[in-house]
Amino acid sequence: MRGTRTLGLWGGLVGIALVLVTTIPFIATMVMVQWGDVLAGPYDGNKMHGVDVFLGWFVTSVGGVLLIAAFAIAALTLDILMLVRLDRLRTIGARKVAPLGWSLLAGTGIISTPILAMLLFVPVWILGPGLATTVSLWLLFALMCLLPITGRIAQIITARRVQRP
Repeated sequence: MRGTRTLGLWGGLVGIALVLVTTIPFIATMVMVQWGDVLAGPYDGNKMHGVDVFLGWFVTSVGGVLLIAAFAIAALTLDILMLVRLDRLRTIGARKVAPLGWSLLAGTGIISTPILAMLLFVPVWILGPGLATTVSLWLLFALMCLLPITGRIAQIITARRVQRP
């Protein structure tokens, strides 16, 4: 089952990297919203005042999106390979395959991410603009990142526990 272990390890590591890279545009946007005026400095009458801050945010966000696309393609490929491997393992009657399937499901974030993404709208409706909304958005986003990372760690661990028939 060495191939399953290796595939589980690489799939887990690329999935974790994908989640971490996903935070780049979010953090860049939150920094722009919170401290954009401070980063731009006092207004000096120049028509181009603050453009450097905007361009920094834009380049960071575009770079983050390009990294997300690259890691998403790699993670999707590895996840498909793992699903094919899971089907093969079930066909030959290997033991302890089900936990690997569940950890792969948790690691992809198919269930948790849409639910938490919808919850990101709730603080604004209830609390309105302000510090409490910002803090709750940060906490929900952290939770949205931690759940798939936990699933990917479980994928790495459960891939090592699959046993031959």
